[in-house]
Amino acid sequence: MNDECKDNCPYAAGFVKEIAELKTGLDKTKDKVDELERSSIENRKDVDFIKTSISDIKDSIKTIANKLDELTKKPGNRWDKLVDYLIVAIASIAVSKFF
Repeated sequence: MNDECKDNCPYAAGFVKEIAELKTGLDKTKDKVDELERSSIENRKDVDFIKTSISDIKDSIKTIANKLDELTKKPGNRWDKLVDYLIVAIASIAVSKFF
């Protein structure tokens, strides 16, 4: 630039316009970054909730598996008791016929 461009310089006007456009672009970029930060915080909360839910589901599955094991053992115990009762009944009948 030379001395003629002190007041009404076409170069300066171009720079002012470019600076204004850069400021606008910077503001838009800042808004996008702010939105991404908010979104990231919400996503973190969702991930934490999902982790907690999965942990709770794992605990529930363990509890259900333990109860299932207990239930599958019960019919065997019931049959054992039934056999015991039958033996006692047969022995009682046999004893009552001899006496």
